[in-house]
Amino acid sequence: MHAGEVGQAAAMKQVEPGMTEMDVFWLVEEAVQRAAGRQARLYGDFVSGPRCENVGGPPTDRVIEKGDLVLADFSVVVGGYRGDFANTFVCGAKPTDEQRRLYDACIDAITAGEEAARDGRPCREVDAAVRNSFERQHLAQNFTSHSGHGLGLGHPDPPYLVPESTDTLVSGDIIAIEPGQYIKGVAGMRFERNYLVTDDGVECLSHHALQIDATL
Repeated sequence: MHAGEVGQAAAMKQVEPGMTEMDVFWLVEEAVQRAAGRQARLYGDFVSGPRCENVGGPPTDRVIEKGDLVLADFSVVVGGYRGDFANTFVCGAKPTDEQRRLYDACIDAITAGEEAARDGRPCREVDAAVRNSFERQHLAQNFTSHSGHGLGLGHPDPPYLVPESTDTLVSGDIIAIEPGQYIKGVAGMRFERNYLVTDDGVECLSHHALQIDATL
């Protein structure tokens, strides 16, 4: 968790216009390895600008422009186990009003998922809590991905937070909740936390900034 947090902080602080998506990957890679203090594996989505609207993808040589969204959603694997960390921020500029509205909706959806998750809760109900949060803001149609998943030796691992899930949360599960908004021609963003499921709720394990404004 610490290595992932450091990697996200490095991206927020150091990514600037003129860098490529591959530059972002290498920046995060170095930060993660140093924070882990041992060999770690890094993989995930490193996309920018219009590529964010497609949910994700591996880094390319696309040059990041001022005002582009940068979406970094990556896993850090240490000793076989992994965490999963996502944040999206605007590079070198302030978010637009619409981007900030979508960001606020994603944070509300994470909170709704947190409040629904606990030992014995069907995973489809946690997924529904996330989607209903978007529905209340008339944004459900822009959420085309899963609400979350388990984490461990695989990625994703059960339990799965999707509408058709037959899984039930059990105390001791490690899960990720990761709502997003993807609108062609407007924006694409995703934010994510990792949690330990307990008898009466969840304990947040990842504490990187979920922040769309990198200039704060």
